[in-house]
Amino acid sequence: IIIQTCWRGHSCRAFFSRTRNAIVSMQCSIRRKLAMAEADALRAVQHRCVLEDAATVIQACWRRHVQQSRFQSLRVAVVVLQSLFRRMLAVQRVRTLRRHRKEHLEYNSAVIIQTAWRQHASMCAYVRTRRAIIVAQSCVRRRQAQHRVVGLRRQKAARQAFLARFVRCAQASIACIRIQRVYRQHMLTKQHAHRLDAVLTIQRYVRGWHGRRLARSRMYHIVCLQRCARDMLARVHAKRQQAAMVIQRGVRRWLQRLVLVKRARAALTIQTYFRGYAVRKKTCKKLRQMRNRIRIANANADVKMTLGYRTTSALSVLLTHKQLSFVLRACENLEVATALSARCAERLVDHSAVPIIFQLIRSCNRSKPHTAVLVKALSIIANLSAHKGTVNAVFAQQESTSLMVELIQMYRDRQEVFSTAIKILLAFSTDDTRLQHMATLTTVWARLSSVMGILERKNKLNAKLASKGKAAAAAHADTTRQIQEMQDFLKHLKLQKL
Repeated sequence: IIIQTCWRGHSCRAFFSRTRNAIVSMQCSIRRKLAMAEADALRAVQHRCVLEDAATVIQACWRRHVQQSRFQSLRVAVVVLQSLFRRMLAVQRVRTLRRHRKEHLEYNSAVIIQTAWRQHASMCAYVRTRRAIIVAQSCVRRRQAQHRVVGLRRQKAARQAFLARFVRCAQASIACIRIQRVYRQHMLTKQHAHRLDAVLTIQRYVRGWHGRRLARSRMYHIVCLQRCARDMLARVHAKRQQAAMVIQRGVRRWLQRLVLVKRARAALTIQTYFRGYAVRKKTCKKLRQMRNRIRIANANADVKMTLGYRTTSALSVLLTHKQLSFVLRACENLEVATALSARCAERLVDHSAVPIIFQLIRSCNRSKPHTAVLVKALSIIANLSAHKGTVNAVFAQQESTSLMVELIQMYRDRQEVFSTAIKILLAFSTDDTRLQHMATLTTVWARLSSVMGILERKNKLNAKLASKGKAAAAAHADTTRQIQEMQDFLKHLKLQKL
């Protein structure tokens, strides 16, 4: 009995071991088949994605070609219309020139030259704009192509890495399966050949059951994948349709705006030419009279009244005489010359007259003759500051900014002196370097702030007295103007400090 019990236990344990090994072998084979099926499905999906991306790129290139063709045809039509319109304008101008060639030869020649130059400038601007648009489009398309190429390369590298890992796993699994199969076949053949039929029957039933179960599972997964793929394709198709509609709407809107802009420009050009023609037709007699007056004035002009002679004589008086009446007359001549001619202003700087003018300003007091000389000298400095070639020479004088601030503080009750000094400081502040240098002067800010406080208090007092008389109202207006000028300059100075 003990021997039978031991034998039966040994037989049951051996049967259980064989059954477990057979089941493990079947599971390994089934898992290998499932892994191969999943790999095939992944390859098919990746191939489909590559085909879809290629189709998207081809469609984009074809749409770009269609849009470029439309743009070129529209551009050719616009150029033809412009050439016909310009030819018509040229014919009209030629006819007008033939009718009025004897009377308006010089004037019409200038008009034709201006028209040709404006036409050339417009064509150059259009060519530059078109080239800039083409360069921008090429850069954007190149950037998009680079992004697509980088994405394809990444997908290819990921797919290759996945396939390499899968091949390694498959090879290791196949090697293990082969070893297990050989060993099991040896052990089964050696020890339990008489029970092979029973094991085969069990395996047949189990494999059939697993096969049916696997077939049902695969069918279910295939149907789910097909459903998801169809939904994804439908959504992608809807998005592409929507994107195409948005792009078409935007392009049509842009083309419509372009047509409207071109029509507006054409209408504006036609109006400009017609108005110029109408004005020239009305003012021909006045222009002839003006030319005749100018010729008579030039013929009767005296050499001593020219700006060059007046500037030279004024410089000689300013450098040699010390009598106040001669100096005042010289300042008046220099004021006229520097206001009308930049060359006269440069001659004034070249003859080192700017330091003398500053010295003259410092020597003036509050008497009426000195105030008149001071006003003229400040006008000369303001005219020199208005020219770009002479403003640096004025600013380079020693304590020029401090002198202007001192004049503002001393003559805040004299509107002509105050406004001229503020004008000179504003001319100095047009350059960032000069404004930065002025911002470093701490006394300037303090003195201007004190003057601003005084003017505000005076303005409040004048505002209370403005209703009592015209003099008070005029004083209130002058003070308001002075405060506005001071606020403009202090704003520039404060921005530079910040």
